[in-house]
Amino acid sequence: MPLTATHKVSRRQFALRHPQLTLRNWRKVCFSDETRISLRGNDDRQRVHRSRGERYVNKNSKTKTPYGSGSMICWAAIGYNYRSPLVLLPPPGVTALRYKNEI
Repeated sequence: MPLTATHKVSRRQFALRHPQLTLRNWRKVCFSDETRISLRGNDDRQRVHRSRGERYVNKNSKTKTPYGSGSMICWAAIGYNYRSPLVLLPPPGVTALRYKNEI
């Protein structure tokens, strides 16, 4: 997602409030993120293009895989001179112990 004007203002205000944060400080910072990827479909969000009056026509219906049919967690981190490997956690679900041990 691109930075909005609000994001930019917030980041500038943060920098102005913390002038003591130098490059030396930022070299110690690690940013990480994770996301869940659905293995089947897109978690039931579907876009349907149909003509007026076709709402219940069979060609507009699709068999649905129920939510919870499988997903994978992807995790990675970056730092000043560091990039972690991409960590993939396939099913079964992620528990706190598994997260701690594998990530």
